[in-house]
Amino acid sequence: MYADYFGLQEASFSITPDPHYLYLSQRHREALAHLLYGAGGNGGFVQLTGEVGTGKTTICRAFMEQIPEQVDLALILNPALTVVELLQTICQEFHIPLAADETSRMLLVDKLNNYLLGAHARGRRPVLMIDEAQNLSPEVLEQLRLLTNLETSKHKLLQIFLIGQPELQEMLQRKDLRQLAQRITARYHLTPLNEGETRDYIRHRLAVAGVERPLFNQAALRQIHKLTDGVPRRINMLCDRALLGAFATHRHIVDRSVVNQAAAELEGAQQPVPHKSHWFWWLLLTALLAALVWGVLVWHVLPMPDWTKMLPQNQPAAEAPPAPGITTSETAKSPLPTPEPLVPENPVPPAAKPLLLAQHTAFNQLLELWGKTANLQAEDDICLAVQQQGLRCHQSRGTWNNVRYYQLPAVLKLETQDGVRYALVTDPEQQASLLDPYWFGDFTFLWQPSPTGKTLIDKDSPAMAVQWLRQQLNQAGYVKENQSLIEQIQAFQLAEGLNADGIAGTNTLIRLNSLSESKAIPRLQPES
Repeated sequence: MYADYFGLQEASFSITPDPHYLYLSQRHREALAHLLYGAGGNGGFVQLTGEVGTGKTTICRAFMEQIPEQVDLALILNPALTVVELLQTICQEFHIPLAADETSRMLLVDKLNNYLLGAHARGRRPVLMIDEAQNLSPEVLEQLRLLTNLETSKHKLLQIFLIGQPELQEMLQRKDLRQLAQRITARYHLTPLNEGETRDYIRHRLAVAGVERPLFNQAALRQIHKLTDGVPRRINMLCDRALLGAFATHRHIVDRSVVNQAAAELEGAQQPVPHKSHWFWWLLLTALLAALVWGVLVWHVLPMPDWTKMLPQNQPAAEAPPAPGITTSETAKSPLPTPEPLVPENPVPPAAKPLLLAQHTAFNQLLELWGKTANLQAEDDICLAVQQQGLRCHQSRGTWNNVRYYQLPAVLKLETQDGVRYALVTDPEQQASLLDPYWFGDFTFLWQPSPTGKTLIDKDSPAMAVQWLRQQLNQAGYVKENQSLIEQIQAFQLAEGLNADGIAGTNTLIRLNSLSESKAIPRLQPES
């Protein structure tokens, strides 16, 4: 309803778990990395928990979009099953043929074991993901534990992901489930967003829906975090209702009052207007008539006071202004008073002004951090000039968390009352509060490719590029004996939440830059 009014391509705050809208806070990135790492692991359990609405299901959908090619996934969304129903569902998800009336637990486990052995022989990795796992009965959890006993001499054949609410943690602390708890190889608990992440989350979803300008002012953003405690699903519901309220009242910016009204409506706290009796309306009409009569008497009957006599004697009485439409000789000669200038909506504070630069100046400062010659001019093609110095530009759009993730100094594009400006960010913790009102997500940073200039490296690349890549992976701790280059790259990509294709492309090389120990690569200031 309000999408066209605000210029949105679609409603941006739907509560459906659309991975296209996934905002990767540091917590969500780590949660996704745990799932990706677990998919490449050696069997056992991975546990992901979080309060209702914190984004667990969206993380799972994002994992399904980035699932490694060799993984076969079975997904169970309704775990309120008996043991036999669970085994039947797992077989169906893995496309294992079953008789229509197959209810033998032993036969179902046998068929599943045969399938897992065949998958292992083909180089496949079966993964069973169970959402809402807090609803599993202890008997079903014990059966799941027994399924992880299916193994070869070196490898377990099935990886199981348990996704659930905090009650799952409590359940697995039971004494009779301690054997299963001991087989959990990775645990992660997803917590709500802090105030800064809430603000970035809202801007991220608006940007994905096609709107870069702010639709919520700062007071509204603070109130949204306060009312939702940073829970993404609650943020979505409140923002959706607030935008609807702004649309209904013809506002282009959501303020705190709109947010509070939206929250009251969501909670059912909006009170009906009390019905007033007919006596109220008679009293109101009588008062209005009395006021009208008194006004007529004052105007026509009572003498008008001489206001000039009430002025101090040393102060002349002010002349009455000419009537509208009449121009006197004096008023014709005098110019109209100059109106006071309008105060900008977001005036640049003095502390922020030194940070606002021309584009070429900001990139000259960035090149100096990289130890490069910095003589860019306003008319230069920035990224072409950077490439001539052995570096590469990476232009991106995101939030402050995205800037922090790369750990590389970046140039932000800003929108101010004076037009487009740029700022070099080296310390987000100090600079974010100053620049945030003028930044809508565009940023650029520099990174260093291999010495050969390659921005895509695989096993068939020149030896110098491959050797350099192995050195970078080794520094990051991802080189193990008896692993091929492809396996080393994939291990790194899985751990860092990247597409695990075994090819070191731009995103992989940039992340290696971020983690490199080289002193030639500048860093953001560490968080205090």
